[in-house]
Amino acid sequence: MPIRAARRKSRWNLLLLGFAVVGVAASWILIVLLLDKYRSSLALSGSFLGGSTRFGNILMHVSPGLPSIALGFILANLLIWCIPPARTALANEAKGFPGTDFRSSNLALIKGLAFLAGVTFPLAFLGARNAWSIAPQTLSYQPMFTSTAKEFSWSDIRAINTGCRFSRQSLDRNFVVEMRDGTTFDLSEEAPREFLAEYPLIQTALTGHDYQFNPEKVIGSYTAALSPIWTRILIERPTTLSH
Repeated sequence: MPIRAARRKSRWNLLLLGFAVVGVAASWILIVLLLDKYRSSLALSGSFLGGSTRFGNILMHVSPGLPSIALGFILANLLIWCIPPARTALANEAKGFPGTDFRSSNLALIKGLAFLAGVTFPLAFLGARNAWSIAPQTLSYQPMFTSTAKEFSWSDIRAINTGCRFSRQSLDRNFVVEMRDGTTFDLSEEAPREFLAEYPLIQTALTGHDYQFNPEKVIGSYTAALSPIWTRILIERPTTLSH
């Protein structure tokens, strides 16, 4: 690459760079959209809210980045090759510099893509699988390393633990359901707007069930940063106690 860089005098290289930026971004976005489509397919039938864990989201959104770079550069090379004047100019720049021609560059990129995809795509797939969804009668949680999801009824909820904290300079609002087998997942941390919109349905689903409500982690200066509606949701029990 340093040898080739010294030869890059044609203005067509600017267009090649533009194609590469667009190609990388488009590849990254497309891969994440496909993974998100797969995640959505795991949701319960009739679910009104779903999401993932923070770690799962990081794996799903970040892991495709490296292979997207290789794929984006391959796409850029193919696009620039379709423009005859650009193809001629860049081919002339590559003369006398083995490994910098169109064919050699793409072969190297394809090998790099295969290696990076082999390492990162399984991680992205695991991240996409690490999902949960809730329906009027059922809750589902897919652990990252198991082949089948765990399904629960709303009566299986042992406790709801709420809290708030600053993370990455933003306020996280936690509404964690704890099942009787110890499984836990947060309904609000990764999708607070969706959670807020569907909260009345969560209240309806919880009605008539016994569970502990623990708002002890809604403390200190964090509480002052909450809006009134979030303060009510995180501090007040969602439903009245059953008798």
